[in-house]
Amino acid sequence: MNHSISQGVPKDDLSKFSSLRVVGDLVELLNTIVPEEDKVFVVGHDWGALIAWNLCLLRPDKVKALVNMSVPFSPRNPKRKPIESLKAIYGDDYYIVRFQSI
Repeated sequence: MNHSISQGVPKDDLSKFSSLRVVGDLVELLNTIVPEEDKVFVVGHDWGALIAWNLCLLRPDKVKALVNMSVPFSPRNPKRKPIESLKAIYGDDYYIVRFQSI
């Protein structure tokens, strides 16, 4: 099986990777593999926990229960981007903040 080599993320268009787009992708996946009347158990960890929180908030009709590890719920702040909030709380050396420069 050949999966080829990834060319990486196009740095000029990261819009496909916003949390809302990823939630949309999850909803599309659930619509494909789960009967419409069923709900799912969701487990999120680390960065995936942020996506899991948003899935539950935006589409509670799809989720029966949620277990998240490593990341507590933090509501969005309309006055500040999430990275700015993380930087203010944890500093420049926090791994998620550091990954922004890659």
